[in-house]
Amino acid sequence: YNCLYSMVQEEVENKTATGSKSCTNGLLWLTRAMDFLVELFRNLLEHPDWAMSQVCSDSYTKTLKKWHGWLASSTFTVAMKLAPDRSKFMEVIGGDAVKDDIQKFLDTFTPLLQENH
Repeated sequence: YNCLYSMVQEEVENKTATGSKSCTNGLLWLTRAMDFLVELFRNLLEHPDWAMSQVCSDSYTKTLKKWHGWLASSTFTVAMKLAPDRSKFMEVIGGDAVKDDIQKFLDTFTPLLQENH
């Protein structure tokens, strides 16, 4: 965390933090992507009756949608039509046995991600 903060601080001091190719911008989008993944995993655990497309759409709406323009948002909506079947997705990532690991990940990673905000 200290290294990331130092990197951002240096870009802020050099007035390069807002550039589209800056490390700060990359870190911002990495954080947003991780917010999406955390919400996706949370939805998988909390809503076992939801289809995978609903899990993804809800996660997107709560995290990334506010940062995307019309084109990116529309593209995501179309991509959700290609979302795999939930049972197939769960099978690929480890089946029902992975649920405990997902919960451990959420318990451990969520506070660290919040520190980055």
